[in-house]
Amino acid sequence: MMSRTRVAGPIHVGQIGGHPVRFFRSPEDGPRLPWHSQDDLFVCLGMPAVLQEDFRRKAANHPEWGGVIHTVATPDGITRIAPHFMAQSLVEAMVECGVAGNGVIREHIDASMGAMSALTAGMSPTDAMYYTMAAAKAELEEPAPRGVA
Repeated sequence: MMSRTRVAGPIHVGQIGGHPVRFFRSPEDGPRLPWHSQDDLFVCLGMPAVLQEDFRRKAANHPEWGGVIHTVATPDGITRIAPHFMAQSLVEAMVECGVAGNGVIREHIDASMGAMSALTAGMSPTDAMYYTMAAAKAELEEPAPRGVA
């Protein structure tokens, strides 16, 4: 089940597959990697509507990480946001099964780096490095999904 709706503007807009993808601050406390608009990423990857809906349904009902997807109101309307691990896994899976081309992996990395730079803007290089390491560590400490239900 998705969580509550809140109002948020993107911290960065990257390009993947020739389409914009919005990145947001994590709704979780402490240093966290940027979250992405799941709806934008589906478009960027060229996912057919039936695959998008199947993914949404299975993710929302997954017993371990179904509740991690949040709904946010943005200046452009409602979107679902999800953590970095979900984007990384989805991008790689869509390339592996031939839905998206290999180039989207590099584009996702570049877009994610732009979002991380937005999160750490104004920090010293050392503070930005430590923030990034703490954010990556926090993501690794989250329970790993066991598979799609």
